Amino acid sequence: GREFALLTAVAALIALPPAWLAIARYLAPFAERSPLGGWAPLVALVLVLIVVAAATARHTWSAMRIAPAQALRQ
Repeated sequence: GREFALLTAVAALIALPPAWLAIARYLAPFAERSPLGGWAPLVALVLVLIVVAAATARHTWSAMRIAPAQALRQ
């Protein structure tokens, strides 16, 4: 869980600034546009963290259900 959160944070630090610039450049030519708030990237990051937590929980749960002898045979 902690490793995924760290990787997600690093990915957010790398991806969010260029995404912010791309959105700003896309919206620049429009006469009427909504201002870019800080809430949208934060909501996206929270949603990504929820997906990461769900995927981690699913894989942990399926690993816990496998019998140790069967896991060693695979």
